[in-house]
Order: sequence, then structure tokens, then C-alpha cells
Amino acid sequence: MVIGLVITGQDGIIESVNPAAERLFGTVSEDLVGRHLGVVLPAFADQTPGKALDDNRRLAIGGVVESEAWRSGHTFPVEMALYGFPTASGRRFAVSLRDISERQALDRLKRDFVSMVSHELRTPLTSIHGSLRLLRSGSLGPVTSATATALHIADRNTARLLSLINDILDCERLAAGEALQAAPVSMATVIAHAVGSVQTFADESAVRIEQAHVEGTVLGDADRLVQVVVNLLANAIKFSPKGALVSVASKERFGWIEVTVADQGRGIPLDQRELVFEPFHQVDRSDARQRGGTGLGLAISRRIIDRHRGAIGVESVEGKGSTFWFRLPAARAAGLDTRALALASGNGR
Repeated sequence: MVIGLVITGQDGIIESVNPAAERLFGTVSEDLVGRHLGVVLPAFADQTPGKALDDNRRLAIGGVVESEAWRSGHTFPVEMALYGFPTASGRRFAVSLRDISERQALDRLKRDFVSMVSHELRTPLTSIHGSLRLLRSGSLGPVTSATATALHIADRNTARLLSLINDILDCERLAAGEALQAAPVSMATVIAHAVGSVQTFADESAVRIEQAHVEGTVLGDADRLVQVVVNLLANAIKFSPKGALVSVASKERFGWIEVTVADQGRGIPLDQRELVFEPFHQVDRSDARQRGGTGLGLAISRRIIDRHRGAIGVESVEGKGSTFWFRLPAARAAGLDTRALALASGNGR
């Protein structure tokens, strides 16, 4: 195996390690067998593998999480998966591990590069955008019809570039584990603020927004949650025909608050419904040109919901419309624990 594998008993005592794990920890199996798993994986210092599976939903369903491991007196990042299996002498647990130090270093370099380029572009673009607005308004002198048309095109494209840069920076901040401000948040307030933000866009597009039944309180970052609902509403409006209705609602069920945004647009093909949450993905390549947008709104929304330990998705019927939804733990289920969001930061994505 090219990845490290550690086998333990129910008490977390290491029973065997493979050669890849020996290389990973910089030691030999004789130094590990008989010792507790916590000596190489700090996450298990105070718990057994069985308890870890009980406490971590992502691990319990066979997922991969990011964690830390010990090697030569210092920690390094690893990807970890954990599963249990029965044997004739009782239940055992296997931990598979991969060193991701190099990948994280490359990710940091990429984020730093994107952030630097974006900041360097945003400053002159903001200045250009402001100057174009002044020219269009006539503040700097009379503007002919032909000039006004050219200025309008330049202004629109500059605004699009600024929007793209801001979205890229937003993605990078979320990927880097930007802290969320956790507090009880009423979904009625979130939805009201989001509707107010997109109402002008809806009016210009001749699309009606209906707030259906709204209820529920979650533990979260109010500004980020408004951003998610704004993204979903703007997306619904953008792909709705004139005179169509966009409906937004929230309801509480089984300890979760579910928010839905339904439109009467063209719908999304089945093979595209997961891909629409990927950065820069457009269902139709012509959408970016004809309808605008950066292709990052849904990707940003997924990252925000993931950070809130929720889920997001879409249901759609081609030719009839789509319903985007997200679910978050109700405030009562979350226990109003303001530490909960810190646990959903970059580690464990």
C-alpha cells in the first residue's frame, strides 16, 4: 500500500502498522505496537477509535478528514479515514493515513498568488470603474450617444471583472478557514434582508419574489447566511422568464431548518446537478456571456453551508424549474454552542 495503515483494538492500542505507516511516522513497527494510537495521532489522545466514529459524522459514513500526526517531535497534516471491522477475536479498527504537507504548501502558494494578483487588479479596476461612472454621468463634460454606448459597455465589463475578483477572494478566504461569527440567527431576518438585496434586480428582470412560510432559528454567521440566500435568489431570478415567480421559504423539521428557493426556469439536467456547485461551472457555456455572473456564487454558498455543518443541494425538472435548498441544524439542536462553528473550519473539510 502507498498509504499508511494502522490497526488497533477497541481500546485504541496499536496492534500492527504497515511499511508505509512506518515511513510516515519516521519509526519502525516495534516502537509503535502496544502503544496507544494517541502517540502518533493527537486526535485520539483522549478517545478510542470507536468513540471517534460515534462523535464524527463524516468519519462514521466513510469520509476522509484532515487531521495531524506526530513525527520526530513535531506535527504534520494528514488525510485520515477510519473504519471498524469484526474479527474472530473481537472488533478492530483501521486508520488509513496520507501525508498532505506538500499539497497544503502548494495550496497556500496558490491562495497567496491568487490573493496577491486579485488585490493588485482590484485597486486599478476600482479607479477605472469610478472614472467610467463619472464620464457616463456627464460630470466631466458632454457625452455623445456613440460615446455613451461605448462607456456603458466598458462600465459593465469593468463591474463584471470586479465582481469576479471579489468572488475569487471570497472563495480563498473561506478555503483558508476564515472565522465565522456564531450567534443565534432568525431565518426570517436572513430571508428578509436577502430579498431586499435582490428586489431591484428582480424588478428589472420582471420576476416576482414570494416569501412563503418562514420559520426557524439557527446558530450561524448572519452575514454569510444572507450571502447564501442572496446567491440562490439571484441565480433563480437570472434563469427565470419574465413574469415568473421565485419563491423562498424556510421550515423546521427533525431538528433541522431547511431553506428552499424555487424558480420556474429551464431546469438543470440530472448530470449537472452536482457540478453546478463547482467553481466557474455553468450549465450552458453561453450563460456567462448572455446572463452574466462569475460561476462562483453556488460554489461560495456550498463552502459557507459546509462551514456551518449543513448540507446544500438542488432538485430540478427540466423545462419546469429548480428548487435549491440548504439545511442547517436548528439552534436548539446545536445547543447554542458558539464553539460549534470553529470546529467546522478548514480542518475536517
